[in-house]
Amino acid sequence: MDAAAKADILSKAHSTILLSLADEVLREVLGNKTMASLWKTLEDKYQNKSLTNRLYLKQRLYTLRMTESASVKEHVDNFNRIVLDLQGVDVKIDDED
Repeated sequence: MDAAAKADILSKAHSTILLSLADEVLREVLGNKTMASLWKTLEDKYQNKSLTNRLYLKQRLYTLRMTESASVKEHVDNFNRIVLDLQGVDVKIDDED
C-alpha cells in the first residue's frame, strides 16, 4: 500500500469516528487532527483501566439480575456488554466468575 492510499484510509477513519460521536464528546476531541490521536484521546477518556473501574465492572457482573419486565434478549445483551467492558480493561473472567 502506498503512502497516499494509507493517508486516504486514515483520513476516512478519522472522519467516520468524528461523525459517529455525540456532540458533547465531539467538543472534547475536536482538536485532534489525526486518527491515532483521536483514538488515543477517546481510549484514555472512556476506557479507564483503573482498579476502581475494574472492581465496579466486576460488581456489575456479580450483581446482574434479570428483571421481570426485561426480555431474555435484553438480559443477555446486558451480560455481554459487561463481559466486553471487562475484556476492554484487561480483566480475565474465570470459570468460577
